[in-house]
Amino acid sequence: MDEVGVMANADWILIVGSLALIAIGIFVFGRGTSSKGPFGLDLWSGTAFGAFTLSTGIGLFFAWLSLNTDSGMIEALSYPEFYGLVAGVFLTVAVLSGSQFSDNGPVPGWAKNIAGVIGFGILFASGLTISVTALYNTSFVGEFMGVSMPLFPMDAYLATIWSAVLLGLAGAALKGLIGDAKDLSTR
Repeated sequence: MDEVGVMANADWILIVGSLALIAIGIFVFGRGTSSKGPFGLDLWSGTAFGAFTLSTGIGLFFAWLSLNTDSGMIEALSYPEFYGLVAGVFLTVAVLSGSQFSDNGPVPGWAKNIAGVIGFGILFASGLTISVTALYNTSFVGEFMGVSMPLFPMDAYLATIWSAVLLGLAGAALKGLIGDAKDLSTR
């Protein structure tokens, strides 16, 4: 925020981008599922792509909302931890559905596990940074793959539970990636 009540260009880009993703998700869900997925690309099924875009759009909007409640622009709706929780849940669904590539598509099977490990890893690092900073070390600064953490505010105890769930999902994706590597090595 440049001044109280004045949004920066990055804010407008994030808001318009999240609303566009929500609109694309609704459009894809409205078209139904097809054998080639959305727009004929055969990367995801229509359901997975619709869930990915809709959840990403809602998650990004709530992440923006949680970061801007203390700026004075939307002071009356000041619940950043709640907005952060909603953003975390929707972004987790987005990573989960975004890593479900089509079995018949051009993307290799191991790519969904890599997408899951990276996506869940970034969200896990954010949740872990929130809980470590609030509960153990107030000067702790997290970073994962060049992204500063946390991504958005959240209640420390809920962030701890969210991080545990994300660690399990990232572990499952990593186990799938190791299984794919074993399959490739035995061929």
